[in-house]
Amino acid sequence: MYQFYAMTSFGLEEVLTQELLSLGLNVKRDFLGARFEGDFEVCVRANIGSRIATRILLEIKKFKANNNDELYKHVFEFPFEEYFSNKETIRVNATVQDSFFKDNRFVGLKVKDAIVDRFREKTGERPSVEKDNPDVTIHVRVVHNEVVMSFDTSGESLSQRGYREISTMAPLREHLAAGLLALSGWNREVCVLDPMCGSGTFVIEAALLALNKFPMLDRKKFGFHKLSIFKSDVFRRVAEEFLNLEKTETTLKFYGYDVNRQAIAAAKANAEAAGVAEFCEFKRFSVQELVPPVEKGLLIINPPYGERLVSHDIEDSYRDLGFALKNHFKGWTCWVISGNKDLVGLMGLKSTARIPVWNGPIECRFLKYEINK
Repeated sequence: MYQFYAMTSFGLEEVLTQELLSLGLNVKRDFLGARFEGDFEVCVRANIGSRIATRILLEIKKFKANNNDELYKHVFEFPFEEYFSNKETIRVNATVQDSFFKDNRFVGLKVKDAIVDRFREKTGERPSVEKDNPDVTIHVRVVHNEVVMSFDTSGESLSQRGYREISTMAPLREHLAAGLLALSGWNREVCVLDPMCGSGTFVIEAALLALNKFPMLDRKKFGFHKLSIFKSDVFRRVAEEFLNLEKTETTLKFYGYDVNRQAIAAAKANAEAAGVAEFCEFKRFSVQELVPPVEKGLLIINPPYGERLVSHDIEDSYRDLGFALKNHFKGWTCWVISGNKDLVGLMGLKSTARIPVWNGPIECRFLKYEINK
């Protein structure tokens, strides 16, 4: 039985836990993620089935290190050669917090030295280091001199679905969009509208959910492919199970509006790449023109926060959004993620729920508005 840790963004831990439970995993919520245990099959299920996790880590060793020599000794003692060969390329990612160790890079180099020295002693050859596209990535986290060492079983971030062919400025990460849809309580029974859709992430993620499509089925390389835990027959069987869950039709429609022509072009291209274009409608509209495309639905939006500069245009956009919601969206549930409480206040609406989340480095609130009048 292996010990796994699913990573996500702050604020999404509970919906990640519920998602992994729905995949049949034995899960416990944790800080910035969730923990679970199991064999290689559960590792595959988490990597393919989770839309909210960013990485699935296989924890391999925990120890305390009070100085450089102790860190090197504990890493050197681990039998890495039983998990991958000296022919594979490696990368070490390290983070430190409130510890004797002060420099992420130093810890990463010390761990790398111990790994390659171990291979040289046990096999006669050392693995090469590859920064950009390694075969095996080792994560090391040090907090209060407690060290957790893990293999990355995902490879690239699971947030990178593979459909974002064209991007816009400050795009919403895919796992965050999926997590916010889960936090909204969307039941997949009403349409979804994003009136500032950018490259279309909310719209595309909603369509993928409605069709039960799993983007990770198209990923050619996971981090576990070069580890000894990999079993090709198990991987094929689990992938086939997820593929059989996909639908080809839905009665729902997904709408994305944006005032920017390039954003609409990007959203259309990305929806096509995701295989959901026929269920998505992208149009060029300003917030001033905003009216509901259908009688009832879910509106979800990530407006600009003005973190660098608040302009009159941004302020007017929030005022226009508030006016449109109050006057045209009776019966709708609306959710806004924003990192600027002053701008949100310009909407003139009272939220019925406020959920703290982080969008990258920005502390935000995910705000619910129920339009009943």
